[in-house]
Amino acid sequence: MKNILYSLSYLAMFSCNTTGQEATKFTFDDSSIYGIDVSHYQKKIDWVKVAKNTNPPIQFVYIKSLEGVTEKDEKFEYNYKNAKANNLRVGAYHFFSPYTLGKDQFAALKKIYPKDEKDLPLMVDCEKMGDSSSKYFKELYIFLELCEKYYGSKPVIYSTQRFYNTHLKGELKGHQLMIGRYNNKKYEPDLLDDREWDIWQFSDTGKIDGISTNVDLDVAKEKFWIR
Repeated sequence: MKNILYSLSYLAMFSCNTTGQEATKFTFDDSSIYGIDVSHYQKKIDWVKVAKNTNPPIQFVYIKSLEGVTEKDEKFEYNYKNAKANNLRVGAYHFFSPYTLGKDQFAALKKIYPKDEKDLPLMVDCEKMGDSSSKYFKELYIFLELCEKYYGSKPVIYSTQRFYNTHLKGELKGHQLMIGRYNNKKYEPDLLDDREWDIWQFSDTGKIDGISTNVDLDVAKEKFWIR
């Protein structure tokens, strides 16, 4: 199976900031690649309207599938089917639980999320550590390996900047990163191990046609969905 994450070149969407020691700053412009991530919290979504939204245009969506072993998102099938039907690039995300075994979480996910090479790579939401970091990483790596073998590409890791810098820095090498940091687009994610983010969840208060609630807004550095 083709690994769509690593066969692509980056878009030229950066501008250099030469004042002091400030890092290169991400530029939001017409070539930026926008997406959203959703769950049952967004209630019933009108995907026809989402696909037609223009400010910003939505090109990809990540949809919550499962949390741990038993907490299936009640809107997963509806969102997955209808987002794809409206020609959006779609991927599922799994909220990794520190309280159940990685192999059991994989077995549960496989039952509800079909394997489709046209989908975006699976995203794994990592933002709850539990009592033991060693146990957490042991089970997380088991889960990630099983998912990579079954779905055909390395999962993308989602975390907030704070959780990543506190718990994940130095880990998960080789996995692309989606990082949440909300500051009105002023400062992109700053990771203490000097890793680059690949998708930035830059707002949790987005307004999109067809969605009655606030929604997370994301911007991607590269056209990672191209087959």
